[in-house]
Parts: sequence; C-alpha cells; structure tokens
Amino acid sequence: VSRLKLMKADHQSKQYQMEDNLLKYFPEQIEKHKGFIKGLEADMETLAAHPHPEDSFAGMEVRGDTLTDKENAGAALLDACKEVKNAEPVQVGSYRGFAMSVSFDAFRQEYTLTHQATLGADPRGNLTRIDNALAQMPQRLESVKAQLDNLYQQQAAAKEEVGRPFPYEDELREKSARLTELDTLQGPRPAGNHRCQKYTPLRPGGASPSHAAESGRQKIQNP
Repeated sequence: VSRLKLMKADHQSKQYQMEDNLLKYFPEQIEKHKGFIKGLEADMETLAAHPHPEDSFAGMEVRGDTLTDKENAGAALLDACKEVKNAEPVQVGSYRGFAMSVSFDAFRQEYTLTHQATLGADPRGNLTRIDNALAQMPQRLESVKAQLDNLYQQQAAAKEEVGRPFPYEDELREKSARLTELDTLQGPRPAGNHRCQKYTPLRPGGASPSHAAESGRQKIQNP
C-alpha cells in the first residue's frame, strides 16, 4: 500500500507539471521560437541583399567611420570593443546591412558580437569569425525550426496524458480497504505501559541487598 501511495503521489505530481506546461511553458516557448524564426528569416533576406564580395572587403562602419580596409576595420572594431564594460549590448557600428552590437562577458573575459560571434585579439580573424557567423544562419534557422517541431510534439503528447487517472487506483483502493479491515479485526493495540525495572543482584543466600539491609536492622532492633 505504501508503494502504491508513492506511485500515486508521483502520478499526481506529473499531472500538475503537465497542466502547468500546457498553460505556460509550451505557449511561451512556441511563441519565442516563432519569433526566432521570423527574425532569422528577415536577417537572411538582409544578408542576401548585402553579399560578401569574392575578392574584396565589403566595408564596415565603426563608430561613425566607414572603413574599406580590412585591417583598419578589424583594428577599429577591437578599439570599440574595449569601451564595452558589461553584458549590456552596445552598438558599435554596422556590417553587411546588420547593426553590430557588442557585449562583454566579465567571467569569460571575452567580447560577443551580434549573431553569436566571439571576438579574439586578431583584427582580421575577427572579421572572418563575423562572416562565418553570418554564413551559419541557414543552419541556425533549421535548428530552431526543429526545436519548434519538437515543442509541438511534446505539447500534443502532454494533451493526451493530462487528466488520465492513476492506473493502479483500483488496486490501491482494494488493498487500502483490506488493510483497514485487518486493523479493525485486530482491535486496538494496548498502549505500551511497561516500565523498565531496575535489576538488583542477589547476595549469597538469595537475599537482595535491600532485603539484607532490612534484615540487619531488624536484628539490631530485636537482639
């Protein structure tokens, strides 16, 4: 019975969690992922409108200056990053139609640019990282779509499971009734009223010390 009661409590806990997920978690996460998809699709249109030149640099705007030299643009971007002191994104310029915002991770001691490009100490290397991050947008879009499909599947499964009764309810009820019946047949159990008696060792002859002392007093009083 105890095991069945634990199983029922676990079942009820999972039911409450599914109800909460259906009311809050799934709707919030689904809308969140829809927003990601919409944003990525818009960014991919912007990227297509600003293609990367095959043999040249697209140019970058940093703190109001338009830079056409790749080395100078990378150095200017690093200088702009040094002014960012916390995790709050700060816009430092634009590149290929996108506004560039930088945040600083104090724990990791690194700068992160829009579209998840982590910047290092190499000016030219940073520009390559930015281009790679932009080029990975189609894969990110597919990943977010897959996550959204998974959320829909989890939501559908939760709708099927929520409200289902405890599968062993009949067994629990029968065994609980039987246990109550047995307790009734046994009657009330006597209260524990047994006291621990102090053990008194016997002296030679079978008399306890207290009895021997009493006998001694009697002998003195009655010579």
